[in-house]
Amino acid sequence: MKRRFIFPVLILAMTAGLFMSCNKDEDETPKSAPQPANKVTLTAVPSSQKISRDGQATFTFKIDVMTLTVDNTYRHVDASLCTATINFEAAGGTVSPTSATTDENGNVTVVFSTPNPESFDGGTVTGSVLKLRAVVDIRDTIFQQGNVASATATVLPLNADEPVSEIVDDGLKKADQLNDNEFVIDGKKQVIGEWTEDYIYFGAKKDAAGVTRVIYIDFCKEHPENASVSGGAIHITPDMLGREIDMLSDTNQSVWMNLWTLKDINQAYNSETNPEINVNTFAEGKANLEKATVKFTQDPQTGACSALAYFKTKEGKEAYCKVKATMSAPWDNK
Repeated sequence: MKRRFIFPVLILAMTAGLFMSCNKDEDETPKSAPQPANKVTLTAVPSSQKISRDGQATFTFKIDVMTLTVDNTYRHVDASLCTATINFEAAGGTVSPTSATTDENGNVTVVFSTPNPESFDGGTVTGSVLKLRAVVDIRDTIFQQGNVASATATVLPLNADEPVSEIVDDGLKKADQLNDNEFVIDGKKQVIGEWTEDYIYFGAKKDAAGVTRVIYIDFCKEHPENASVSGGAIHITPDMLGREIDMLSDTNQSVWMNLWTLKDINQAYNSETNPEINVNTFAEGKANLEKATVKFTQDPQTGACSALAYFKTKEGKEAYCKVKATMSAPWDNK
């Protein structure tokens, strides 16, 4: 009878397996969590507001949907292709409506009310997205239900200090230190409105159905003799209102901003002796920028627009502006 040597083989196999297991663990590196396919954000504009003497405060809640592209970056889904059902709850008063569907700009406006504004000591309005449908393209539609996103607005009492809009981005903080309708480019501060023909306008671009696709500010310094010597423009989509936007990451061609000036604003343009200095977020301009951010707000009653914008080039040069437009552009297509 032949003897079978089982134990050495078994031990060898177990040992080999142990080494294989150890080697496998050493070779494996932890994988980062995959990015979510979609991002949904709800924003209250303004984020806080003082109660009026008639006991009301009005807020606009804005939905923003972003989807992950094949190149692993996010792009905004057009607000007109998104439909969200938002429920509203109030603390310290009542809110109307208590439930609504977003309009073509992704907005729902609500009114907070209290019967005794003189004794009102504060309250909140919370909006919760409970249902969302967003058409990314003809082959892809997003459906979400449940607590998709939420936002809370604060209602301040009559005797409270006026709310200050919180700015997170350091570049926009620098822009906010300027006076209205000032900008800095190439280290030089300029003022819009010091010359008679200077202008700053707000406007909107609508599609054939009358839906607002773009909101913009356009401004220019018009020298009395040498025509345009400085200016800029900021174009955003309505869903971007009230938020700090990274303009370098947005792929929507309708969204852009620029700031430009002649080297000497008191002289006429000359490509050699008085060239144009320009920063912009167009395709060719983005390649030269390290950073470009904007925060754009609009008065829902008058349409007047305000914006902070900041640029930083890869060479470290900065340009920024603080603009407030109260006049509608004469060329507007509204």
